[in-house]
Amino acid sequence: MYRFLKNSLSGEIPKEVTGLQGLQSLNLSHNLLIGGIPENIGIMGSLESIDFSMKQISGQTPSSMSSLTFLNHLNMSNNNLTRKIPLSSQLQSFNASSFIGNKL
Repeated sequence: MYRFLKNSLSGEIPKEVTGLQGLQSLNLSHNLLIGGIPENIGIMGSLESIDFSMKQISGQTPSSMSSLTFLNHLNMSNNNLTRKIPLSSQLQSFNASSFIGNKL
């Protein structure tokens, strides 16, 4: 598990985090992170849980997230995400509360 909950981390989400190929859970919620979600997050095929809530993440949800077929928990609420969620049966299965508080 890669968990940095409420640590006042700031700046952008490091692209290097996507190199953690065997990671199953990524929780970066309640920090001061800005910018977008790394475009190639979809290569993290073992991810089962992502929590990017309560930050200032902006931009669109990367289309590569549709490759995360083991994902069973997703919370991207209360950010500044825009545009539509990428089409995939996995991402479309999550409740609207996973995305509330964005500009989707």
